[in-house]
Amino acid sequence: MPNLDAETVYRRTGVRLEYRPMEDLKRRFDATDGAGAAREAERWKKEAVRVMEPSDKTILDACRLYVALRSMIDKEGWSAVGIACLGLVFGPKLALPYPCLAFSRLRDEGITAACESDVCGTLTSMLLAEVCRRPAFFSNVLSVDPARSGTVLSHCVSPLKMLGDGAAPLPYRLRDYHGMGQGVVPEVEFPAGMEVMACTFTKDLRNFFMWPGRVRVGTKTDDPSAKPASPGGFTRMTCSNYMELKIPDAGGFLQNIAGIHQIVIAGNHAEAIRDALLAMNTGVIGPSDFSTPK
Repeated sequence: MPNLDAETVYRRTGVRLEYRPMEDLKRRFDATDGAGAAREAERWKKEAVRVMEPSDKTILDACRLYVALRSMIDKEGWSAVGIACLGLVFGPKLALPYPCLAFSRLRDEGITAACESDVCGTLTSMLLAEVCRRPAFFSNVLSVDPARSGTVLSHCVSPLKMLGDGAAPLPYRLRDYHGMGQGVVPEVEFPAGMEVMACTFTKDLRNFFMWPGRVRVGTKTDDPSAKPASPGGFTRMTCSNYMELKIPDAGGFLQNIAGIHQIVIAGNHAEAIRDALLAMNTGVIGPSDFSTPK
């Protein structure tokens, strides 16, 4: 299958892709207004259940990145943004903070902010935001257990307004990135029992994978005896945001899953999503019954 290019994305979805070098963001970051970032940092700290590892400076730097990104979005009129963020963790240092905190706020403000510059994940998030009118959780699939009808999803960025503008924001703690002593991540508590749908476009954009589920466990606790478990120095191998789902036909989920990234939206919006996909001439991959499991 050929790689996606900007023209294919436009023909299938109507979305225009633009590439900007990271140096553009670095210049905007360096010129960021410190007062605006300071107000944003105080808001994050004030509204958190608890600030764990991150220092005030780490939080402030993350908020400077938010201000820089927000100014670029407002100037350019973008509907979405993505950053090849793993390069900030493992690649040559560009002196930019991790974007997790900024992306959480942008999603709450109605801007799709996609991890790892994943094009299919970006387009999925944009579609769900348009159809469902709420931000989504961009996650990795950690495991699928057909015997327990379950799957585990995790990632470092979650919106706080996942239940929509009319509901209270989800509670969160401010954590560092994977226990590495750097970066800042909002660790959200997903409510047990919450209905969700896990979704993604296939890599050719001709089909859309969507699967209903219900949150069994919406947060995890750290093992205080944990030692660094990876060459990268991670002491928390799973990302900060974590949910265990009950899903129908977990074997079918495993056989048909369209990639490690699953975009999770709160609620069951199967009918509305199918209507939108019909207008796009896009097929649906899912279980025989889209009802949320009890």
